[in-house]
Amino acid sequence: MELEAAINQLEDNFSEYREEVLQRLYEEATPGLDYQSLEQPRDGTPYHRLHFLKGDREQEIIDEVTEEYGFPQELSFELKKYFVLGGAPSTSKSTVNRAREAEGLKPVDHFLNGDDQQ
Repeated sequence: MELEAAINQLEDNFSEYREEVLQRLYEEATPGLDYQSLEQPRDGTPYHRLHFLKGDREQEIIDEVTEEYGFPQELSFELKKYFVLGGAPSTSKSTVNRAREAEGLKPVDHFLNGDDQQ
């Protein structure tokens, strides 16, 4: 597929693609949640600062969905950058812990240690 055709395909399917990527990212984040059930935008700290996902896994999920949608590798870097800068769960535990503390929530380490899922 030539790049111009791929970009046109991306434009046609981007909303659905974006929702699928974010749903999968937040399902696997700590703590996990159903992205599609969230109220957007959120008052207070943005969702992406309250949830943690390891960077390698985040990239794997983006790559998986990108491949499923048939988008070319030439767009891979730009798509990853879009999600990292635009709402994917944070890949920094310390950032998430600070944000959760400011909101009066349990730190992400609490969930990673298997204490509970709330």
